[in-house]
Amino acid sequence: MSSPKRVPEFPATACLLSSIGGALITVFAVYELTLGIFDPSVVESVLPGSQPIVIALGVMGLVVGPLIMGLSVQLRRRPASARRLGWEVAVLGLVSFFGGGGLYVGLVLSVVGGLLAVRWQPTVVARPLSYSAPVPPPPLGSALRPCPSCGATNVAAARYCATCGASLS
Repeated sequence: MSSPKRVPEFPATACLLSSIGGALITVFAVYELTLGIFDPSVVESVLPGSQPIVIALGVMGLVVGPLIMGLSVQLRRRPASARRLGWEVAVLGLVSFFGGGGLYVGLVLSVVGGLLAVRWQPTVVARPLSYSAPVPPPPLGSALRPCPSCGATNVAAARYCATCGASLS
């Protein structure tokens, strides 16, 4: 007999991909800022006059990356809001395109994670209505009487209703 498969009650894959994407965007933003601030000669050798642009894009990445990671935590905490949070993650991932998007891997992971959150549906598990043992039928020839609370038929000798548990006296 195999054990039942455990299904997470939140969009786990979306949370993981969004978190990794946000982390990559943040790390690449730190790299851009470090390069733009502490080694501007490298930036200027590629494109003269681009140091302020590289610094601005690094700052944008430092804002967008942690926001995506925060939203992925919210996906874990509030799965009922997965659709809205997923759209926010996907849009922020697309915004990170302008700053390099964590070498574009962070961008792709964030957008895919956000779209997975948008498509996520909670798993509905059907549970039995009652775990109690079935009530045996009354013996033949015994008198029956209705429950004053729910109207169910009970054996005349019973002190409590077999259906609702109300006192029959």
